[in-house]
Amino acid sequence: MTQSSASAHHRIAHGALWAFIASWSKIALSLIAFALIARIIGPEQFGLNTGAAALVMFGQVLVGTAAGEVIIQRRELSDASLSAYLWTLFGIGVLLAVIVVAVSPWIAHVFDHPQMAPLLLLYSGCIPLTALQTVPAAMLSARLEFKAQALAGTVGMTSGCLVGIALALLGAGIWSLGALQFVQIGVNAAVLWRKCHWTPAAPRWDEVPACLRFSSSSVAVRMLDELENQLPKVFIGGILGATALGYFGVSRRIFDLLRDMLLMPLMMVALPSVAETRSRKEDLGVLLKSALKASAFIGYPAFLGLIAVTPTVIPLLFGDSWGDAVVPLQLMCLLGLLSAVTTFNYAILRDYNKGAQLIMVAVISTVLMAVSVPIAAQFGLIAAIGAVVLSRYIVLPIQALQVQQLGVSTWKTQIVSGGPSLLIAVVMSIAVAALRQALDDVLAPLLLLVICITAGAMIYLALSALFTRTELRYALELVRGRRKQSAQGQTD
Repeated sequence: MTQSSASAHHRIAHGALWAFIASWSKIALSLIAFALIARIIGPEQFGLNTGAAALVMFGQVLVGTAAGEVIIQRRELSDASLSAYLWTLFGIGVLLAVIVVAVSPWIAHVFDHPQMAPLLLLYSGCIPLTALQTVPAAMLSARLEFKAQALAGTVGMTSGCLVGIALALLGAGIWSLGALQFVQIGVNAAVLWRKCHWTPAAPRWDEVPACLRFSSSSVAVRMLDELENQLPKVFIGGILGATALGYFGVSRRIFDLLRDMLLMPLMMVALPSVAETRSRKEDLGVLLKSALKASAFIGYPAFLGLIAVTPTVIPLLFGDSWGDAVVPLQLMCLLGLLSAVTTFNYAILRDYNKGAQLIMVAVISTVLMAVSVPIAAQFGLIAAIGAVVLSRYIVLPIQALQVQQLGVSTWKTQIVSGGPSLLIAVVMSIAVAALRQALDDVLAPLLLLVICITAGAMIYLALSALFTRTELRYALELVRGRRKQSAQGQTD
């Protein structure tokens, strides 16, 4: 490994460490807040909130992270051009918010629930706030300053959760979740601006069209991904009702929290990491293989372990009224296994300017979802979620082949790199499920959960030390970052 490569890997690992710290903090706070609020408002109101948030999410995608990728890729942009791009995104955000406000009465009529209209008014404000944080967040990512982003995310989540919990305890009901989201985004944007140490200059508009063209493919892919994510909510809510949507919303939320806690730090550093290593294709291949091993080592036991303990987790966190969310969550965890494999694929294809390939995969996946979920929903919630999972797995080989065509990594390497970790995680999950079932009527739920998690971690680490030492060593290097990378730079 060259000295420059070792330095890049060190910066990436150090950034990943801060991203992990932020993710764990945010997930813990978010889980507490959503569990408490869900207990209070129940499945039906939670489902209505899920529907409102899903509709506004499309606007946030248009002005959010995907729109900021041009700043990471084109680091030569002047302050004047960045300022113009900032105000362009903010103007688009305001326009989208106005559109949401205008159509909110009609949406409330379609959903046959009057509360939907005022809730959409609150959520619409999240769109311009998202636009305001895109440029400073992208500038920090380009500098690999993930510590500042970690702080912003943690402070924003803490503020939002405190407001949401307080409103829920005061009887605000469905409004508590909307306020949580609004405050979180607003505070996050404020901290990002403070940490970015950048002041907008007089705008120069001539580079804005080029920036928008560059971002269009990323935004299109993210929009299609979001459409794919939100379509099941539309079909489940429309066909099976708000209560079923509430069960799906909670299972999806827990899955998203766990994925963000474990894999989002790798996703956060993926695009800057690929940009840093792109000129050295051999190093990029090594980076991808190492990242796949690390994400599999972390993700597989977490999602399979959650499948084993879900019958205890759901009643413990949300109460007995949420029992019908157990199987939906277990099915959603299967998507976590997929996420552990595809963490870096998007970043590689995007950095090589393969937007058309990304859009193709997103279109195929969205069409599969649009066709299969409504049909499956006729047979119930479990069938609908099964269709969601199956649709995602069908497109996995397509994206793997696209990365292979770039000469970075073969499709086989991408898919089977984490195979040993998967086998060990399966053994661990079976052992934990048996332990949980044996002690279910003996121990209190919280104590049972602690024992199962502890036993699962010990089994997994012991088997990993025996059979997957490479994956274990890389995960430890990722956590310890600075010292290990420094040593590699001296020896390689």
